[in-house]
Amino acid sequence: MSGGATAGGACRFRAHVLPGDANHSGTVTLQDWVQERLRRSRSTTAPGAGPFAYDVLHDLDGDGKIDDTDLNIVRRNLLQSLPAAERTSVLASARALPPALAAALAARSASAALPSATRDLFSAVPILN
Repeated sequence: MSGGATAGGACRFRAHVLPGDANHSGTVTLQDWVQERLRRSRSTTAPGAGPFAYDVLHDLDGDGKIDDTDLNIVRRNLLQSLPAAERTSVLASARALPPALAAALAARSASAALPSATRDLFSAVPILN
């Protein structure tokens, strides 16, 4: 839903990109370095096989091959992290929610230790009595 369920409403989306975070953990770590190193010399023309075959997500500069340039991107950003996300959810900001559901989502969002895009959608906690 965009624009708060209002036609022509303002859309607000946030996209975070962290160069070197090949496993999308939110932080560039040694694991990213190892994954890049194990895929070194793989390319779209020589992808290899198995778990360390060429993968577009590990081709950090998008040139079709995993090489020293990709490893340098990881090294340059080692230990960098994405900024903390806002603690609002798409559902909590929608206008058409029943009051009980909106209150339950707001309470869960306020008490959540880490932000999650799916926590409000898939939960073990009942939202209706």
